[in-house]
Amino acid sequence: MFHRMSPSPPAPRRRHHLDSVQGAAPVAKGGLAGREVACALDGLRQKGRLGRDRDGRYHLVAATPGSTGIVGELYHAPNEGT
Repeated sequence: MFHRMSPSPPAPRRRHHLDSVQGAAPVAKGGLAGREVACALDGLRQKGRLGRDRDGRYHLVAATPGSTGIVGELYHAPNEGT
């Protein structure tokens, strides 16, 4: 015998501001929509507050306005020195 289960209702969407999530856990599914994230990251980049590490993770840093700063050491360039 099979019982039909109704899907659980979607969780309410919460609005986050990327300036307020420094040190917080990554935004999970159901958080910000992709377009909102892209716009917020661009705003941080324009203010000179956005950086990326060698694995592509974003960080809040002091950078040149309009650019993305580099956080930490980058991987060795395989073609360097050839």
